Parts: sequence; structure tokens; C-alpha cells
Amino acid sequence: MGPQWSNNSRVDVNRTPVSIAVGVLSLFFQASGAGPIQKILWHPVDQTLVWHDHRQIRHQASPKDAASTRVAETSMMRIRDLAFDSTGERLAIAGGQPGEWGEIEILQWPSGERLFYAQRDDDWFTVVAFNPQNDGLVTGGADARISIWKPHIGQTMLHREHTWQAHSDSIMEIVWDASGSWLLSAGADHAIKCWEAQTWALQRGFNEHTGMVHALALRPGRKDGSSKNPPMEMASASADQSIRIWQPIRGRMVRIVRPSKNRFLCVSYHPSGRWLAAAGEGGEIHLLDADSDQEIHTLQTDQAPVFTLSFSPNGKWLAAGDDSGRVQSYPFSGEWP
Repeated sequence: MGPQWSNNSRVDVNRTPVSIAVGVLSLFFQASGAGPIQKILWHPVDQTLVWHDHRQIRHQASPKDAASTRVAETSMMRIRDLAFDSTGERLAIAGGQPGEWGEIEILQWPSGERLFYAQRDDDWFTVVAFNPQNDGLVTGGADARISIWKPHIGQTMLHREHTWQAHSDSIMEIVWDASGSWLLSAGADHAIKCWEAQTWALQRGFNEHTGMVHALALRPGRKDGSSKNPPMEMASASADQSIRIWQPIRGRMVRIVRPSKNRFLCVSYHPSGRWLAAAGEGGEIHLLDADSDQEIHTLQTDQAPVFTLSFSPNGKWLAAGDDSGRVQSYPFSGEWP
């Protein structure tokens, strides 16, 4: 059985807009949850906002109205990550109990009906992602392994098709390129790795970071570096107080960006690829020009670390979730003063 939705949102709303006086971003609402916000993501089709703490998933019908939030309780001991498939019709949940077992659920969206399930008896899953082309599921775990999962017709259990030791410590992030040909992973071992999806062979490995790599983001509009396309470009956020820009297929670290002296925990590109948002300890959100790395503006949300950032697919909103359980959503015009 999947999560049971409730209209009792248990969300505290500040309904008075709070101006940050930057011309492009102003705080529209903030919603308080039960625990640290681990992940924020947007539905790929209807632009609704979904986030989770350790035990609950919240779905908000409109970024303008926190009162539209619904809450789902799951049977999972701890939720660690969420991911939509390319259609937005399925939501994958990864988690479990650290050091004891891992769980995966795939739910029908938005009904919450459980479609598929898997469990293992060693350690929890820390990240999950659907392949954008064939919707195969990939997970990473605290055991440093990546696994590929497929559902079988007529069965509710997911079957693990392939698994391998990808890092030497917990996997913190996995992202697909838009073609589903390349998988990028980042770990607590300070490493970033690039895997070819046909054979799962390691194509590139990067060890320039000197701290845990918490997050990766691929720049929209960048592909394989052919004559018609600019090279794939990726940003990484690390505990070594840096954002680094990479061309992973070419095996290059392009630039190092240090907007502050805080540890960085999350990054997100605007869908246009023109801007990059980065945040972490200290509660600051840094807005950067993706070409020049120039800092456009810094938003001081609070002192609580920001764990997750996400631009909406239409580029009109930037959402952030922090350690205090707050979700903050900002309208974004892209017209700099």
C-alpha cells in the first residue's frame, strides 16, 4: 500500500509577501514542515511542487498557495530521495533504515497507489532516478553501489538487473543526461564519475574536489559536444566550499567558483541554461550567470542550511528547502535590474 494522502497539510503559511528588494525575486510564501527538507522537485508536466522530509511527502498544487498542500505518510522508515519519471505519472521513493535495510517504492501519481516495491537487507538507498528515455530506474546507496532496476509485467516486485561498486563511500547524487546515454554520480568519497549507459563502463573519473560532493546539475541545452551542439556541462556542489563546472564527456574541469566560504549542498540550473543557483550552509542562495560565473545576487533566506534547490520546468519559480523544515518559493522573471 502506498502513501495515504491527507488534506490536513500541517503547514504554517506566511501569507504576506516579504520583499527581498532585488527586482527579480521576492519571497511569496514559506511553509514549515516537520523536519529538514531533503529534496524538492517539480512535476514535469503540471508544474506542481513536491518535497519531502524524513517521513512525509508533500504535494502542493500551486506555488502561490501553500494552503493547497497535501501530506502523505508512507510506511518507509526514512525517505531519502524522490524522482518523477518523464511523464510525471510515476514517483519513485528511495530510503530505508541507515545501516540496516533499503527500500524503493514506485507510486502511481497523484493517487499514491503503490505499483512496485523492492527491499534489500544491508543499507539504505540514498538516491534514485528514472532514465529519461526508457524510464528504467537507477539507485545509489550508502554501500557505494549503483543498481539498475526493472519492473516485470504482472509482478509488483522490482528486479535488480545490474549492480556495481561505483564509489568508495556513500553515493550522494546521480543524474542522467537528457538522452539517457550517460549517468553521472557523486559521492562522499569526493569523487565524480561518468558512466556509459549501454555497458555501464566507467568513462571518466574526477577527483579534484577535496570534500564530499553533495549535488550535481547538468546544464540544459548542452549535449555531446558535436559540431551542432556545445559540450555537455555540469555543476557540482561540495563541502570544500566550491562550485565546480565540468565538461564530463571531454574529461575537463572548466572552472572553480567560490561565491562564499560556506559548504555548498545543492545546485540547480534555470531551464534556459542561462543561470545557476547554488546554496548550502549559512542559508544563502547565490544566483550566478552560467557563462561568466558572475554573481548576480545573493538571497539571505535564514541561517539554516539550504539542502535542496529547484527551478520549475517553466523557469518561473525557484524553490528552496532547508534544515528547519521550511520550503520557500520565489517568482523568477529573469529580468535583472
